[in-house]
Amino acid sequence: MICFSYVLSKICRSPEIVVWIGWIEFLKRIHPFQKWNFLNSNPVFIAGSIWESDLDIISKGIEHAILNSWQIILVPHLTDEVHLLQVESRFPTKTIRYSSLVKKTNYPILIMDQVGFLSSLYKYALFAYVGGGFGKGIHNTLEPVSHRILVCFGPKYHKFPEAQEFIKKGIGIVIHKPEDFVSLVDEVHKLSIEIKASIDDYFSKNLGASQKIYQYLIDEQLIR
Repeated sequence: MICFSYVLSKICRSPEIVVWIGWIEFLKRIHPFQKWNFLNSNPVFIAGSIWESDLDIISKGIEHAILNSWQIILVPHLTDEVHLLQVESRFPTKTIRYSSLVKKTNYPILIMDQVGFLSSLYKYALFAYVGGGFGKGIHNTLEPVSHRILVCFGPKYHKFPEAQEFIKKGIGIVIHKPEDFVSLVDEVHKLSIEIKASIDDYFSKNLGASQKIYQYLIDEQLIR
């Protein structure tokens, strides 16, 4: 783990003015995701680390999913008020913010307006969309796949070898246009069982990397 104070010393001109607040990770322990106020027995998909350019493509599929009784969790990459309002404006009367989720709700879309929860949300989903693929590049695709669910993303994925591997194995799907996402919403149920087997195979073949590296260094006499 990289020392947080070291990182601050590199990015802050006056690190002595930095005040320690605490770990975001603790928030998830003390205030875990209030799933009972939103989730029911309907299928769920999560769109994580999304930007406006992602919503331009997946909004049609989200509306289609709502008509088919899906529940949607949207996790914007930026959670300031301006960006939250942009997300809400696309789905009038259909969204609720997580910070307002104080009792059971029937809204089909939950907008996560608090940080630090995304990686723990994927376990509730049948599949995930990872944002960034219509901008500078996709965000973390390993997190949803580690929960044994299909992942989809936009076309800017080529700098990420794991995303390329997911595509080859049928674990990852590239979304190019709104119709691609609509079709995926319709097809993902029948894909899910086969996908779980492919994910299990992927991880089993990639376990033990530390031991393999260590053994290589021993074999090449690079360490004693």
